[in-house]
Amino acid sequence: MLEDKNMHQFLSWQPPAEADLHNFISELYDKYERFQSLTEDTFGTSGLVVLLIFALFLLLIIIIYIKSTIDTFRAGKQEMEDPDSEPDGLFYTLEEPQIILANDNNLNAAPLPKRDDAENLEDASEPTEIETEPEDTEEALERQRERELSADLIKASEKTADYLNLEQEYNELKQKMQFYAEAEQAKISQISQPDKPKATNSISVIGIILNMLGRNVSEQKIAQAIYFNSKAAMSAEDVLQLIRTVRDFVGLCNAGKFDFLPHRETLPKLKDAVMGLAKGDYSGSLLLLQALLNNLMEKAETEQNVIQDLTYAMAANCACILGNIARLNDLELAFNSFELATELSPKNVNAWNRLGDLYMLENSPEKAMIAYQSVMDIADRIMYAAQVANAQRQLAEYYQKQGMEAKAAQYKEESEHFYNLYGINAPLTSSETLVYKAFVDNNDAYLPNTVNSLLISRR
Repeated sequence: MLEDKNMHQFLSWQPPAEADLHNFISELYDKYERFQSLTEDTFGTSGLVVLLIFALFLLLIIIIYIKSTIDTFRAGKQEMEDPDSEPDGLFYTLEEPQIILANDNNLNAAPLPKRDDAENLEDASEPTEIETEPEDTEEALERQRERELSADLIKASEKTADYLNLEQEYNELKQKMQFYAEAEQAKISQISQPDKPKATNSISVIGIILNMLGRNVSEQKIAQAIYFNSKAAMSAEDVLQLIRTVRDFVGLCNAGKFDFLPHRETLPKLKDAVMGLAKGDYSGSLLLLQALLNNLMEKAETEQNVIQDLTYAMAANCACILGNIARLNDLELAFNSFELATELSPKNVNAWNRLGDLYMLENSPEKAMIAYQSVMDIADRIMYAAQVANAQRQLAEYYQKQGMEAKAAQYKEESEHFYNLYGINAPLTSSETLVYKAFVDNNDAYLPNTVNSLLISRR
């Protein structure tokens, strides 16, 4: 019945009158011309073509999105039906647990020294000294364990992929890292012993730095004053590092980084730690920094990818501050701190720079040159201008002794340009000398108010 009705409508259809058809075509053509004119005014002469291409592109995007959405739902359904199957969908990802080590450098692959150079750094994990005790003593065994730890960490940094999903080897490395932290803690507790040899006597210098920082004296002027009055007892790099270390430690205090550490009630108060730092008692500041370093390392173990790398970078910076303070009292602790910083963050320029300085201090120029060359390879010349200048100065002296005059002259010129531009080599004027002398003479009297003002935000 329905087919007969449709057939009847088809047979009874009549074409429209000629006038009506002509009017319809004219109206349609007029609309087309107005649309074309509008597109040309908006997009230019080729506006219609551009609009058509855009429409086709939009249609293609919609088709791809619909297809990938369908694939995603199919992948989810497939996984529910067969968990062992591998899902396949544009928006569907299956997160797998990964074990990422402290020195993982997937995102920031640092140009570490070659293998031979890395072995040299490994052998230099302890300052050279004359052995006066048998090798089977407890101290010798502890040094041997630390050397083994350093070797394991270097191997891990080269073969990170071999450790992925190998839970047993990861746990072994984690246990060794725990031993390292405990060894550092034991050394810190011995720092305040009166018979402990000191590397640098900078007790009054730190107090002067605090007093000048508390009165908003610029770091450049502080460095110039201390370097000019040290009579070459401290290198320009040591002066700059000491100023920045004091500034950064006070900054950590004011930023609340020590406020929520585990067992905070057993750690020194911030005011006591800063005051002790100014008077030569470094144990309080070192205990706080060690606790913060351990906390950051433990926190990083629970994180992944970029967040983990950032946390390890923060831990490396903390290790550098710890190392710079330890250098005033315990060179061995300073060595371990800077080496740990390079393992946690292989691109930490300051850690490589300070390792080079310590190798030079113990008369190991070849190892120092490896560290300084790492600075030259990875450092941003603007952000780390001071570290680069120090490395250039040391490399210039080394190449000079090797007879490489041209290269030595180039490094020396670039290094001196920075120090002259920074102003640390400039002598003080007579009025500046009087002001500095006033700080020295009134150092102890100024300190209590200075520490209170620097830590005002912690009240």
